[in-house]
Amino acid sequence: QVVVIFAGVNGYLDTLDIRAVSRFEQGFLSEMRSSNADTLAEIRSQQELTDDLRKKLTEILDGLNYVRGKPELRRLIVTTIVAITIGFNYVAFMPALVEGQMGLSESHVGFLTTASALGAVAMTAFVASRADGPGADRLLVVCGLAFGVFVVLFGLAPNYLLALLVVVVLGLATNGFMVLTSSRSLAISEPSHHGRVQSLMQLAFAGFGIAAAPLGALAEVIGLRATIVAMGLATFVAVAIYGATISRSLAADPG
Repeated sequence: QVVVIFAGVNGYLDTLDIRAVSRFEQGFLSEMRSSNADTLAEIRSQQELTDDLRKKLTEILDGLNYVRGKPELRRLIVTTIVAITIGFNYVAFMPALVEGQMGLSESHVGFLTTASALGAVAMTAFVASRADGPGADRLLVVCGLAFGVFVVLFGLAPNYLLALLVVVVLGLATNGFMVLTSSRSLAISEPSHHGRVQSLMQLAFAGFGIAAAPLGALAEVIGLRATIVAMGLATFVAVAIYGATISRSLAADPG
């Protein structure tokens, strides 16, 4: 409550439509809890806003306002948060799928994890030389769409061997997507805001942990495989929408 009141008193909500105030507050609190928990703890312990705490809150709010004023950057951050929060939770369902559905051992789960990591390492080398190239935007979208598709295929894999093959490609696509979104966020933001932008990007991993519980509850209702497929579809749709906005931008400004 203290940090939200600080934002209101200092004018950070003045330019917002009344319907956007709640979304801004939720985003601000999520940012504080995930990337600035130490600042919240300091406020609780000191029971007052010192000059140092006021400076930290001002920097955080300035970063949020900066992103809000950059539509392309805002879309990229939202897409990343949605895709990672929902799609990347496939790793949390690996043990249940392999041990519970396929009747295999914990070591088989380890092999899947290793396969995903090998794919990620291979993709890093490939993406590193292309992250700043002219086709980086399209490569980002391709990786994101493949991320969604292969989460779906992971949920549908009828046996362990196919699941293993799918996870290798899934590691490639997931890591490529994460590397390229991070690189893109830096490319379209000013250096003075890079730290805050990257902090907002990290909300995706905070959301990943938060989403595991409701996704697990959904799996209890509709089934594990159906939930994994739904996660992949949600990821695919989020990236497809982002890709459509990029296509429109390129069409409007071919130069």
